[in-house]
Amino acid sequence: MMAPASLTDTIYLICRLLLSAFAVAAAANAIHYAHQDKPVYHRHMLVARIGAGLLGIAATMSCVDAYDNVFVRRNEITPFANWLWLFCFDLILPVYAFMLVRAWRQRDQAELELARLVVTDLLTGALNRRGFFDRAISTIGQARRAGQLVSVVMLDIDHFKMINDQSGHFAGDQVLKRFVYVVSLELRPGDLLGRLGGDEFAVLLPGSTDDLALQATERMRARVRADVTIPDGIVTISAGVAALLEGIEPEPALVTGLSVADTALYAAKQAGRDRAHLAPSPVPSRQSA
Repeated sequence: MMAPASLTDTIYLICRLLLSAFAVAAAANAIHYAHQDKPVYHRHMLVARIGAGLLGIAATMSCVDAYDNVFVRRNEITPFANWLWLFCFDLILPVYAFMLVRAWRQRDQAELELARLVVTDLLTGALNRRGFFDRAISTIGQARRAGQLVSVVMLDIDHFKMINDQSGHFAGDQVLKRFVYVVSLELRPGDLLGRLGGDEFAVLLPGSTDDLALQATERMRARVRADVTIPDGIVTISAGVAALLEGIEPEPALVTGLSVADTALYAAKQAGRDRAHLAPSPVPSRQSA
């Protein structure tokens, strides 16, 4: 009859089995990272896959070593070198793997956040000028491929300089932040809101005719009037709405549309502010096939 394993053998077996499970968990963590969509990090993906393979081998060898020490050489003194190898190499390998993948994830998050900040207005959270143009050009292309019309809106807070002068720049900043929040409530998924500078904002409305865009703009104007206030009174906006030209590339169509909408915005201000003006429908551009 086989003699029961000694306490040392039992402890060694438990340590080896726990270490094997730890190595398998580290390998699964690395594989999970490698299978995430990271087109920029091909080197990281390769290292993660190789590391997962090595961890799998280490887990297997750990189980083999446990079987050899506990069952094949039962009740023999486990060599000190085995314990040293267990804690100085076999344990460090999965720990290092977990730390490495964690560092990669933190780097990914930091780079994503940096990329977001590059295209985001830090005060309001809306897209900045660069972010708006980049996203808008892409969105216009997608809308055209789907056979949709696209409209653009220029928005301007009425008497914003007076708000800054009378209530202070902090109050002006609060108005801008509240304005962006309120206008965002009227936007659909896929619509874009960007701060082009100061109190000048643009909204891209894919899948909207100029008439539908005007209706959406009126809802924005009414909501701002109702929900954005200052100590001395209400806040109003003026707006210009224009449909984008078809038949030309997205970027020049966007630039032209913003210019036309800005002219309509100026007309709204000249007419007394707190209103939206619709620019005349553009004449389709003719291009040779």
